[in-house]
Amino acid sequence: MIDLIFFTMACFGLMYVIGHSVISLSIRERIARLPAPRWRFWFITLIECPACLGFWIGLAAGLFGYVPILVLLSPIPHPILAIVWGLYIAGTNYVLARQTALI
Repeated sequence: MIDLIFFTMACFGLMYVIGHSVISLSIRERIARLPAPRWRFWFITLIECPACLGFWIGLAAGLFGYVPILVLLSPIPHPILAIVWGLYIAGTNYVLARQTALI
């Protein structure tokens, strides 16, 4: 259980660093200045949305097997587990972002 809580907080931290911190601000500003207006708006929105970015982080974690052992013991096939993991991280990122006033 501690593994699940630790990994959930690590995914939230990764979402914060990519989407909201000063560390990635210069990269996000460069993307915002790209010449393709529709593409950059979609990409910046995807990066700065905690639930959206959380889904993709969770999906990548599930596909590459970076999930706590508690989740790996389930009989669900691997790609479905990755989608479920992405939804779980998206939901927890949304709740944590609301609690920390990021959104």
